[in-house]
Amino acid sequence: MKSSVKPPDYHEYVWTTWERIRTLGQILAVLVLFSYFFYRSVWAMGPLLLLGVFYFKRLKEKKIYLRQEKLLDQFRECIMNVAALLQAGYSLENAFLQEKEEMENIYGKESDIYAELAYIRRGLHINISIEDLLEDFAERSGIEDIVQFAQVVMITKRSGGDMAQIMQSTAQRIGRKIELHKEMQTALSARKMEFHIMRAMPFVILAYVNISNPGYFDVLYHNISGIVLMTICLIVFLFSTEMGERILKQLGEGTVLS
Repeated sequence: MKSSVKPPDYHEYVWTTWERIRTLGQILAVLVLFSYFFYRSVWAMGPLLLLGVFYFKRLKEKKIYLRQEKLLDQFRECIMNVAALLQAGYSLENAFLQEKEEMENIYGKESDIYAELAYIRRGLHINISIEDLLEDFAERSGIEDIVQFAQVVMITKRSGGDMAQIMQSTAQRIGRKIELHKEMQTALSARKMEFHIMRAMPFVILAYVNISNPGYFDVLYHNISGIVLMTICLIVFLFSTEMGERILKQLGEGTVLS
């Protein structure tokens, strides 16, 4: 489908200048921490830049997920309102046209759902069908519930089913998933705090020993055997951190967008 203004692809994330500066500052701080505690050498920053690249990619993936999660919540609110308009006698196209102002009042003009409804309005004005517009939105969203919704709308439009009922049932199903996700996040909040504390403990212990017993760990630095040992420790730390984050992600994030 063609349009002069192409809306975003939610599989990607475009950094703002401030976000990029702040993120690179965070990565630099982490690399300085690692180079000091594991190697006590500025030269270690070079090889550790590979970790920085990986960390940057991980942060980008998290931002994509959070944006999709917020979009799904906004989409649920949107189709609930559309269902009410359908019951009031609006056509599907007119319901989506009317909904743009409502989403502006709730989420503001900067929200993704407002931008999508503005794009749908432009498409309808140049005679692109609502089915094609929703299908395009679903493909860009990367969210299974929106993809399924677009497919159901297409089938229902062709077969003449009860569109209002479909809207309501879809909104209720998405709402249940969002509530389940919030409950999971609440249940995991204590575990996440424990994970963050355990991840910080090695550095706290090293700092305490360095302060209370200066020179105690000197034998581990600036020699081959110490570098090898500390590299193994770094690998174990990174592996443990990665496993912990994956477990928390599978438990807490897999309930919404999958």
